[in-house]
Amino acid sequence: MFLTYFTDEMFMSGDGRSPGRFSVTLQDKSVLIVDDEYEMAMCVAALFRKVGAKVMRASSVDEAARYLSYFTFDLIVTDINMPMQNGYDLLHLLQREHVPTPIVACSGAMDAYLSKQEGFAYKIEKPVDPDELIRLATELTEHSVLS
Repeated sequence: MFLTYFTDEMFMSGDGRSPGRFSVTLQDKSVLIVDDEYEMAMCVAALFRKVGAKVMRASSVDEAARYLSYFTFDLIVTDINMPMQNGYDLLHLLQREHVPTPIVACSGAMDAYLSKQEGFAYKIEKPVDPDELIRLATELTEHSVLS
């Protein structure tokens, strides 16, 4: 499970303020987390906040679409398997609207369709390694047109 990778030492350094083992910063970057699983989304949001990112969380594609109509993001991290509409639906919405934000797809079940799906900046399988997720986020937002 994803949550087992997150420990207190990752989030806090000795002074209790800085981002622990992560040497990178996503200061002033904005990240939208789209996941119907509350605990998962909160862990990912906490991870991004600890490296300085501004984070919003949506529990559905509809909620994400509402946020996207008012805000711009440097990165979107979405679950694939969600009820009603899924990560593919979000991808297609963003493509139709010509939203240039990179999208990282996360799922416990990477199927053959996803591996062939065009448009995701990166696909990562759950359980997600926090170091890999932050490294990817740093790379993807480094030259963001929104920054």
